[in-house]
Amino acid sequence: MHAGAPIIKRLEQLESIRQPNVDVWQDCFKYSYPLRAQGFYNELTTADNGKSKRADLTDSTTTEAVRILVSHIIEGMTPANSLWFGLTVGQESDAEKRWLSNAARFIWENIHNANFDGEAFEALVDAVCAGWFVLYIDEAKEGGYRFQQWPIQQCYIAASQPGRPVDTVYRRFKLTAAQAKREYGEEISDDIKKALNENKPDTEFEFCHAIEPRTEGSKGAKLARNLPFKSCHTEVKSKKLVRESGYHEFPCAVPRWMKLPGSPYAVGAVFDALPDSKTVNEIRRLMLANLDMSLGGLWIAEDDGVLNPRNIKIGARRVIVANSVDSMKELRSSADFNTGFVSEERIQAQIRKILMADLLPPLEGQPRTAAEIYARLAHIRKMLGPVFGRLQSEYLQPLIERCFGIAYRAGVLGDPPDSLAGRNFSVKYNSPLARAQKLDEVAAIDQYVAGAAQMAEIRPDILDNVDLDKAMRFKAEALGVPMDLVPDEEAVQQIREQRAQQQKQEMNELQQRELTTEAGKAAISKAVG
Repeated sequence: MHAGAPIIKRLEQLESIRQPNVDVWQDCFKYSYPLRAQGFYNELTTADNGKSKRADLTDSTTTEAVRILVSHIIEGMTPANSLWFGLTVGQESDAEKRWLSNAARFIWENIHNANFDGEAFEALVDAVCAGWFVLYIDEAKEGGYRFQQWPIQQCYIAASQPGRPVDTVYRRFKLTAAQAKREYGEEISDDIKKALNENKPDTEFEFCHAIEPRTEGSKGAKLARNLPFKSCHTEVKSKKLVRESGYHEFPCAVPRWMKLPGSPYAVGAVFDALPDSKTVNEIRRLMLANLDMSLGGLWIAEDDGVLNPRNIKIGARRVIVANSVDSMKELRSSADFNTGFVSEERIQAQIRKILMADLLPPLEGQPRTAAEIYARLAHIRKMLGPVFGRLQSEYLQPLIERCFGIAYRAGVLGDPPDSLAGRNFSVKYNSPLARAQKLDEVAAIDQYVAGAAQMAEIRPDILDNVDLDKAMRFKAEALGVPMDLVPDEEAVQQIREQRAQQQKQEMNELQQRELTTEAGKAAISKAVG
């Protein structure tokens, strides 16, 4: 038995577990992004197939709403123009803070210098439509990071522990004989070698890439085969294991939008809007058919021996031969377009509401203020709060841990302080969406401080109940103020001591001048007297 036989056996088991969900995901893609629905049933993925599927979609409301929602998520979670995460170990010294801050900024810059932004958009489209995606994270050969959004049609997932995040991914994909030779060298099967010898380099062969935890793996192992996560490449037909390796961390981020009970899989936001999407497409299809009848007309004709209705075509500059003008008459259509328009607009509005695309309407008519736009975006972020929690733990956390591990092992983060040895870091999120969840606390602080200031006019010692230094530091962190602009406590204390010393010196100088002035006046008075 080939070494890859157990892998292919489990691949078949995972395929049977995933199969009951495929029709639902296809429906969700069909009414939002039809091109991404290809490949679930091994049909050929081509632009022509995508074109035919797109032609079946008569209303694009769901497509537009998905695109807007994905843009909101990216802008709120992983904006490319601002640092959206930090690293902390708790109770850090200034030296530790500087190293962790520099490491976070280095990782963030290299994430967005790579192909992350493009891959993340397509991945989140799959998450909103189908409820999950697989983002593969690895080190690029030329340095830096490399991100790959694996099509969910090729992927099968599982969790090694109940209720835990996904830590097992099996990917079934195809390579040509020439590509397999370049990728795996002499480890390829006899069938692939035969295809190359027969000058058939473009013959395709199926492979399975299995990533799962090792029961006896250990972090920091010198051999790849002893690392915590194993990686096995197997040719499906021959069941030949062509490569075995490993990873220090789980190399994939596999977030779920809304988990299906008792399953590792999920459904997306489009699932909730699917009934309305089907309805509005059917209404649009009927309206187009009625529009065709209204423009072309609907006719009734009598077969009177001269006029043959089966061969008649109505059109400009045509002469229709009949026994009388009553042999052919126009029928009035009973279609009610107003009812269709009202129903269509109501359902489209419901789709946009479900997919949170109606909270920031287009800037038409009266211009909207910056405060109004900010308030609407803050509302969107609050609505995304429950989903953000899962995306944060299953998407951002493994993404940052993997990128940190790659950078740290490459030695590009610099030597950390010795005091960080053996301490586990955690991720601190500074994205707009994360900050939006703290805005209520910021407002509470402002209200508390303002109330204390008013009461201090009556009783000044009431301000002893307010630690303004801590309040300002919390607000700076919650609002995403760069910490370089906020001096540490020691620096603030030095500033205050210098200010007090300067004020004391100025007071002494003022007193000295007053004494000198008084002495001068006394001397003048004595001389005059």
